Amino acid sequence: MISISGNSLNDWNDSGIKDDRYPLFVISSGFQKFITRNLRISRPAGRVDYQIIYLVKGKGYYDFGNGPEEVSEGNIIVYQPGQKQFYEYFARDSTELYWIHFTGSKSDEIMQKLNLTDRYVYYAGIRGDCIDLWKKITCEIQGKQVYFERISGIYLEELLLIFARKFMTDRPNHQNNLCDNIRSVITYMYENYNRKITVSELAGRCNLSMYRFIHKFKEATGLTPIEFLTKIRMDEAKYLLSNSQLNISEIASIVGYDDPLYFSRVFKKATGLSPRYYKS
Repeated sequence: MISISGNSLNDWNDSGIKDDRYPLFVISSGFQKFITRNLRISRPAGRVDYQIIYLVKGKGYYDFGNGPEEVSEGNIIVYQPGQKQFYEYFARDSTELYWIHFTGSKSDEIMQKLNLTDRYVYYAGIRGDCIDLWKKITCEIQGKQVYFERISGIYLEELLLIFARKFMTDRPNHQNNLCDNIRSVITYMYENYNRKITVSELAGRCNLSMYRFIHKFKEATGLTPIEFLTKIRMDEAKYLLSNSQLNISEIASIVGYDDPLYFSRVFKKATGLSPRYYKS
């Protein structure tokens, strides 16, 4: 199992922590990828803080009171304080997920106003912006630089707002300004950024000419498809350089570059720093 995590308090309490010093206070956050080990969690009394789990690959098995229920990728699971927690992951499913525990003086109010307390499971899809925020939160509480508590809390509120807006816009008769085909392509890019993707392939997925597709994509995102894909790859590379022991060649391969030297040139153009310097 690959696990990357951070903890604001340098302490772990499986029953959770209640801390009202800030409106939203991130207790801990991280990422897990199941390769060879299974994991089973049993908390009959739940926790005293909130917990959100975001499944980005594979599936998990959760018992919300009526026996085990399979929940697939793209869903978030919200546990409120005091709710029983029984869930399990199997290596055979190659599950990947992000998780967070949080509390705060305004946490109840914010969760209720955003309608994130009326059920356990919400479908969010695979959202690169949410994954990026999760990584930023984890980096903040790992580094513990000045004001990290407030900054991680702000990132968390933005994350919750994005989820809440997604659920709101999925309601019937809601006007959605981002075309479904462009949204679908963006999701595809986040899910497949580590393989070779061409603009013609993306245009074909939208049944558009390359010229029309590039125009619509830039109109929706502010970037060309290649610029957007490169940004996804560079964001993931920065995260891996900062939070893993992988070498430059391994990271280049993970984010979709067969040639480490070419990856280094692209990375330096995007960030102003070489991967090696950025990592150090």
